[in-house]
Order: sequence, then C-alpha cells, then structure tokens
Amino acid sequence: MRKLSDQEILEAIRTKDDKNSIEFLYKSLLPKVKKHVCSNSGSLDDAYDVFQDAVITFYRLVISGKFDNSKYSIQGFMFTLSKNLWINLVKKRANSQKREQNVEVEPYSNSVLETIIDSEKKLVLDKLFGTLGERCIEILTLFYYQKLSIKEISEKIGVMTEDSVKVKSHRCKKLLIDKIKGNKSLIDLLRN
Repeated sequence: MRKLSDQEILEAIRTKDDKNSIEFLYKSLLPKVKKHVCSNSGSLDDAYDVFQDAVITFYRLVISGKFDNSKYSIQGFMFTLSKNLWINLVKKRANSQKREQNVEVEPYSNSVLETIIDSEKKLVLDKLFGTLGERCIEILTLFYYQKLSIKEISEKIGVMTEDSVKVKSHRCKKLLIDKIKGNKSLIDLLRN
C-alpha cells in the first residue's frame, strides 16, 4: 500500500471514501500503538481497543470539522491520542481495583453444604472466567453483575465507544459460552 498524505486521508474521510485511508492508518500506526501498550503493562487486546477508539475519535473530529491539520500531523495526533487513551484506561483500572479491595464481603447465610457447593461453582466459574482476558472480564462483570447498560459501560471504561462495547461484549459472551459448552463436567456441576 502506498503512503498517503495527511491531505489525502482527510479528504477520503470527508468524502466517505475512506477504506484505503483507514487501512493505511491501521498498517502504519497500529504496530507503534501495540508496542507502546504492550510495553506499558497492556495486552494486544488492549492495544486494539485503544487504537480502535482513537480511530473512531479521529474520524469523528474530521467529519465534524474539528480536526485542525495545520496544528497536527495525523500520525502524531493519532499516536498521542492512543497514548492518552491508554493512560486513562490504566488509571481507571487502578481506581477500580482500589475500590474492589475496599469492599467487604458479606458472610453466607446458607447452610454449610450449600456454601461449599456455591464456593465450588464459583471457583470453577472464576477460573474459566479468568481465561477470557482483562477486557472481557471487565465488560462482562459490569454487564452481568453490576447490571450496567452498554452506554454506562462505555462511560465507565472511558475508552471504548458504545458500538465497540457491544461488539466486544458479544465476542466475550460467545467465547465464555464456547468454553462452557466444551466442558461437560462443568455443565454437570452448574446444573446441580
């Protein structure tokens, strides 16, 4: 793919003929964002999510006429935006972990046998849940346990758009269901 100028990228986005320009941004910038995120305690999924949100934000700024190409180069703007989105996400995760550590767990009111069975089920599910990756765990926890809407999840996470939360949520649910379906002993345990 040939290198596109900033002006070509902006014009393509404005005229909605942007397939090549978006592809160019992914090929030229995503490797740098992946390297930055992964070298700063992030995963590849985190890097993809951050970059996707940066592309969407940039795209909206261009369409709305708020991107000033006389002040910024697209490459520099996109990389800085991605870095800032990653920093914000790391801060939110740290704050979320601090809040979780301060929450006291209420004792079970069930019988001892029910408590043991519930604990076993929870351990198995937690172990399975833990294989999904940080972002999946965060989204599914907010959706199913905290009963937040897609919009609230998007605001709470602060990096992902509602559309990307929907897509990621769907992928995570499918992955979890596939893992459960692939484990007959787990299905038997959950049914009892």
